[in-house]
Amino acid sequence: MIPPVLLHRAKAILALGLATLFFTSLVAHAGTLVEIKTPVGTMTLDLYDDEKPLTVANFLNYIQSGRYETLFAHRLEPGFVLQSGGFTIDPEDDSVVSVPADPAIANEFTSDPRFSNTFGTIAMAMAKRGGSPNSATSQWFLNLGDNSDLDSSNGGFTVFGRVVTGLDVLAKFNTDFDDQDNGNQGVYDLSASLGSAFDTLPLLAENRSLEDYLYTAVTVISSPTAPTPPTLAIKGKKRIVTKRSRVVLRGSATASRGLAHVEYKVQNFEIQEATGSSNWKIRTKLRRGRNFIQIRSIDTAGQSSPIQTRKVIRKR
Repeated sequence: MIPPVLLHRAKAILALGLATLFFTSLVAHAGTLVEIKTPVGTMTLDLYDDEKPLTVANFLNYIQSGRYETLFAHRLEPGFVLQSGGFTIDPEDDSVVSVPADPAIANEFTSDPRFSNTFGTIAMAMAKRGGSPNSATSQWFLNLGDNSDLDSSNGGFTVFGRVVTGLDVLAKFNTDFDDQDNGNQGVYDLSASLGSAFDTLPLLAENRSLEDYLYTAVTVISSPTAPTPPTLAIKGKKRIVTKRSRVVLRGSATASRGLAHVEYKVQNFEIQEATGSSNWKIRTKLRRGRNFIQIRSIDTAGQSSPIQTRKVIRKR
């Protein structure tokens, strides 16, 4: 039988290798960067601002309101999760207190794109009881292994960011907290004195002095630059006079986050999509008299360019 310590170390090495391979294959992300400082090292996380906006906004609100000051991890299960966001130390009397929670947020796990609970990702913790997918408040956890089974549990646990530097630090939580038998750095069951949430409490030493908690200080180190709105250019004159029953308009469009499509409508009729995106073409019927064609481009995040209008007069 493989000793638990060696098994944890093997899992950590495998998870770290797979995570490194996975992350290096990803396109660079441009979300908010936060730093989590712990006594065993610092990790930088890239948050999914655009993909999981409610979850990220909730997390940032707790940071910016000061409720994560003196925050510490209250749960560690090597190979599974390191959980925090629920408890801090009261500076008045050095007691453990719960983080004041805002109303629970909607679970964004099923909103596309879906991110799996794999090693190196951060996700929101929810009530353990089934049927409570919209119960996350202040608590979050870092995945210490492949926990993809959480994707189908209780509506899915929303992943809203990933570790981009400090994966070696994250791996330490799988290997270095195994010396509780000697009263050193380890995982302790203090549920009898502190409550049921502290049955897997990580401590640097059994004494549980203020210096022994596994603090997880979270700070914002950079916010994403606002993406450039998409643009639209139309070739030719703004006012066209013709005897033909149809008109052809051409132009170009750009978007920093990628173009979804170019759309148009004539008068107040149904919106239609142009042919092409970055270089587009419209061929549409005209009624006699004045025709107003409104055109705009849409990027992959749903942001649109200003609407441009072309007036086309079809002579009788």
